[in-house]
Amino acid sequence: MNKDSLEDTKQEFLDDPNVDYLEGLEDSDLDFLGASWDEAEEGQPAQHDGGITTVIPPLPADADKKQSPAPGQASSLADASVSDWFFTFMCMNIPIAGWFYLFHLAFRSPKADRQNFARAFLFYKLVFLAISAVILGILIWIGLDMLDKVLAYMEML
Repeated sequence: MNKDSLEDTKQEFLDDPNVDYLEGLEDSDLDFLGASWDEAEEGQPAQHDGGITTVIPPLPADADKKQSPAPGQASSLADASVSDWFFTFMCMNIPIAGWFYLFHLAFRSPKADRQNFARAFLFYKLVFLAISAVILGILIWIGLDMLDKVLAYMEML
């Protein structure tokens, strides 16, 4: 790699808005990294006076391109308005019909945030449905035994 492209890489690094804490620093201020930009080749180790060896990794070819979401997926959670979420909560809390609405959202919704929310909420509801069924089963078993005792007592009268 030639020195001009290394300088370009250095300048891109320093111009990156996510690296604002390096603003105003000189090459000598970056020596704590273990290598001066002027000494290193991309992907090759650079030896510093202090004996620290570092490797400057190569930049990916598409580093400056922004990644867009896949088709059919929401770009962010900010796409859904408060009224959309209000409607979602109102529909999912309707007895019986809410389950069908959640299944629809979980498996047929084009919005990824709604789909993930519906899947998580379905899992939550199924866990508590199973726990409730176990508790109800225990109470019925205890209740039937008590009912047999009450009926036996009534026959004795």
